[in-house]
Amino acid sequence: MDHADTSSTRRRFTDQFAPATVVIGPDGLIRGEISSEGGVSFGGTLDGDIRAGGLLHVQSTARITGRVTAAAVVVEGRIDGEIEVLGTAELRETCRVTGSITASGVAIADGATFDGTVSMKGSGGPPQQVGFTERRAKDAAKPAPPEK
Repeated sequence: MDHADTSSTRRRFTDQFAPATVVIGPDGLIRGEISSEGGVSFGGTLDGDIRAGGLLHVQSTARITGRVTAAAVVVEGRIDGEIEVLGTAELRETCRVTGSITASGVAIADGATFDGTVSMKGSGGPPQQVGFTERRAKDAAKPAPPEK
């Protein structure tokens, strides 16, 4: 068995993408459209649409009202509108999403707030189960089990 194949199947889908080429912090306020051929990390307020050719990271401080289109998306903040991604949409425990999601895969963490519909578009292969549990913050605070 090739160990490289095993480890690559366990990597997070976000590892497939280059770092964001556009970064907008929490103080950014935009009314209009954001478009990038690469990845975008967005932490501000957007009243309009956003399109990313790579990974779109919607930070916990972000508030987006509009259509979101990306190769893949990780949502930690708030989105009111449609989300359409070619790959996976990952809704983390701090997110609040109202609207429809169209994606090849959707992962919704415990604690995430989602009010809308999900449409899974396949890649022509058999359906795949998608599961996700946000563990990073919880594992760091979790005490070690007692030794016997």
